[in-house]
Amino acid sequence: MKAMLFRRFGPPDVLEQATVGTPRPGPGEVLVRVAAVGIGRLLDLTARAGNHPYATIEPPHILGADHAGTVAALGEGVDSVQVGDRVAVLPGVACGTCTYCAEGREEVCDSLTVIGTHHPGAYAQYCAVPARNVHKVPDGIPAAMAASLALLGAVAANQMTQAGLRSGHWVLVQGASSALGSTTAAYAPGRLPVAQPITHDQGT
Repeated sequence: MKAMLFRRFGPPDVLEQATVGTPRPGPGEVLVRVAAVGIGRLLDLTARAGNHPYATIEPPHILGADHAGTVAALGEGVDSVQVGDRVAVLPGVACGTCTYCAEGREEVCDSLTVIGTHHPGAYAQYCAVPARNVHKVPDGIPAAMAASLALLGAVAANQMTQAGLRSGHWVLVQGASSALGSTTAAYAPGRLPVAQPITHDQGT
């Protein structure tokens, strides 16, 4: 398959197209044919520059955390999705056995790893991921939107859950014009007033 990878850390031009082996899904995994992948500041840009704050990445490496696509193959024991299903992929891979995972708080798993950081990512035609990380996407949602909403939607939903918000509650979403802020405002229950950003001209 074709993939974008880097063999050394540096600016964007260290990325190169290469032909690599197509991964095979292991037990409990699915192979996703990638239709869209996002570019994140931490998980992609910082990692490519060699400044990732919490992971050691060894080139050559394929980045790409937030992605969506179509299930191309199933690993042993997978029955939650079928070949041909459209899916979005959560990039965080939890161990499933620690105290946090047992409490349903996989986002703070003691052994959390990330697709595209600790595992080969989705800057490629195919990406093998845990089946529990894929979520079916309705046909009306474009792949690019599904790729961006997988992580943003999970973070927004978690914020609302942790805050104990219910329908009718009023909340202030700071930075509501950012990707996460606008997703949170859209997800929050009830109607929310959202302030429009104002461009400030330093010359006036």
